Amino acid sequence: MTDTISSLPQVIPFLEAHPSIRAVIFDFGGTLDTDGDHWSRVILDGYHAAGLFPDPESFRRAYIAAERTLGKGGIIDPSDNFDTLMRKKLQLQRASIGYSQSLDPVARYCTEVARTTTRRALPVLEALAARGPLALVSNFYGNLQAVTTDFGIAHCFDVMIDSAIVGLRKPDPAIFSLAMKALAALPPSANQPQCRDARSVRPEEPQIQPHRMQPQCRDARLVRPEEPQIQPHRMRPQCRDARPVRPLSGGQPERPQSENPLDTPQIEWRTHEPCVPTLQPEQILVVGDSEKNDIIPARTLGFHTLHLTGRPYLPTELSAPNNSRG
Repeated sequence: MTDTISSLPQVIPFLEAHPSIRAVIFDFGGTLDTDGDHWSRVILDGYHAAGLFPDPESFRRAYIAAERTLGKGGIIDPSDNFDTLMRKKLQLQRASIGYSQSLDPVARYCTEVARTTTRRALPVLEALAARGPLALVSNFYGNLQAVTTDFGIAHCFDVMIDSAIVGLRKPDPAIFSLAMKALAALPPSANQPQCRDARSVRPEEPQIQPHRMQPQCRDARLVRPEEPQIQPHRMRPQCRDARPVRPLSGGQPERPQSENPLDTPQIEWRTHEPCVPTLQPEQILVVGDSEKNDIIPARTLGFHTLHLTGRPYLPTELSAPNNSRG
């Protein structure tokens, strides 16, 4: 049976009651940015706040059509922050609903909701990050790193998986399996904030990128060429020198070009044990707002789950696409 919570801070007492859990995987959209409310509800609130009252059925159809269009790619740039993302999404909705006026007030409303909610989540995430590794797994548009960096929460996560980048989508359990493999591959310093030492690789080894960095020391995360690429992202404000990994046509990840010697190391890899060498599914907790996209696939793999409940998707006979939730 899945446990339910009504707010993010309730994750902390759950973990205190389950000390065997060693890593936590969070959903983003509808979880960290709205505290359980489905984004269709939040966007409709934005319309109402702007004095616009679209027909519910027209809005539902426009919402679904916009999500499907965005899911095809080519519209969202990896550098787009949340406000830019929302303006592009609403532009697509406006065409479907038939509005001629600007929907910028709706975008501002939605961005403020997301910014306020993630700001409120930050102390919880930082407390959990001090306890053990965190991952973020989201059906997103290729700009998850830009959005979470802009909101000031990217540094809390050891692993960040954007569906548009890795080529996997919820509710496919494989995207959660990928997160578990990435968590298990973290170096020991990911679990020891006081001792994060640098790691380097030989050219023939799998690519490793610096990502979770504090001023006094740096560590790295493993990215295997044969697996979907996960962008490095966990960067402290004082030293953000990680760079994205882009696969080459030959299948080998491209090493970033930089004068910083940490970016293109040629030092021999030091043998060490992963921080969670025997990480098992029952030692992982998944927190999300969607039973279909988060809870069911996670429980299929044997993970613990917490269902963050809020206002659900607007009732309709139409089925929302998988990318309608983060």
